[in-house]
Amino acid sequence: MTTDTPTILAYCAACNDDMPFSPETRTETATIRGSEVKAVVDVLICPQCGHVRDALGHDSMLAFYNAYRQQHGYLMPHEIVALRERYDLSREAFASLLGMSPASLYRYEGGGLQDKVHDIALRSCQDPS
Repeated sequence: MTTDTPTILAYCAACNDDMPFSPETRTETATIRGSEVKAVVDVLICPQCGHVRDALGHDSMLAFYNAYRQQHGYLMPHEIVALRERYDLSREAFASLLGMSPASLYRYEGGGLQDKVHDIALRSCQDPS
């Protein structure tokens, strides 16, 4: 009895062709803003050349950004959303109070990595006293 490993047909840039990639979960390292961070990510492996790419529909950068946030003590996206909702403010109103653009706040709530100054501003709202 053989067990077939499921494959995902995807384009391999190294082979310049669609290939039956094998999915794999592994710990990878990336440099984010000068800091090395490790994250568990889903990848696809080309059986022909061994080329590694992000799994389709997954954004490995979110895992690395969350690892960076944890390493540097930044707020996580869900914490930013909860903070804004605690004050019952729209993104536009909350961003304005913090001195940032609504687009920046939207990115941070969606998983984009905030800068240190914005993280400090956001954290200041946790205890306004």
